[in-house]
Amino acid sequence: MKKLLLMLSVCMVFFSSCIQNPTENPDPTIVPPAGLLLKKAVDTYQGATGDSIVTSNFTYLGNKLVSVIDDVATESDMYVTYTGNLISKIEYQYIDGSVDQRNTYIYDDTNRLVTFIRVDPEMDLGNKETYVYNSDGTISVTSFIGDATTQTQASASVGTITFTAGEISTITDSDLTVTYTYDNKNNPQKNILGMDKIAFADHYTSGIMHNVLTETENRLGIIDSYIYQYTYNTQDYPATIIQDEGEGTFTTAYFY
Repeated sequence: MKKLLLMLSVCMVFFSSCIQNPTENPDPTIVPPAGLLLKKAVDTYQGATGDSIVTSNFTYLGNKLVSVIDDVATESDMYVTYTGNLISKIEYQYIDGSVDQRNTYIYDDTNRLVTFIRVDPEMDLGNKETYVYNSDGTISVTSFIGDATTQTQASASVGTITFTAGEISTITDSDLTVTYTYDNKNNPQKNILGMDKIAFADHYTSGIMHNVLTETENRLGIIDSYIYQYTYNTQDYPATIIQDEGEGTFTTAYFY
């Protein structure tokens, strides 16, 4: 769930390979956030098979997200690398340092994401998406598969990302269409530097500036719908989000 949150659940939601003491070596790209930054998320699952709680703590350098560390040893933690003001790598690592998943982000000269690569080193599997920005504001997506080193085999997944009022309204591929609606409140990740650039990577979004209210998946005529319910703090950021999945309920509490 954490991988979805920090994309995203959400998801979401990193350790720069070149972090230095900012008081000794000031980094001009590090600036204070313009609004609230998410500091902690508590995920609670209540279901027929039992309950579970995972607390994730977020660390920053200015408005750059450094890491998201869980309090459960079996969960992989999240670390980020920036190149300038752009997120160039996200790794999910277990407590022993082994890599569960590595995401790489490549941009063009205008800071638009043009390539996303996700690899599983242990399974030696890799997936790649390339993006072409169209004159009508949509983004065309081509997907490739391969191993953890090279992804050159074109898959059947060719898709389109459509935006409405600055948010991702639909993501489609050859057999799936996902449609989103949003509230008009603040997304928990909106002030994290670079998150808006990668919000559509890996055929998923948790929103850019606002929060997803409904998510509808249509796969070859089979439709699944998800509804997200929020409470908000006095500054219009989510305090909690609740998702009922039938067999269980996910609740996330946010702290800034």
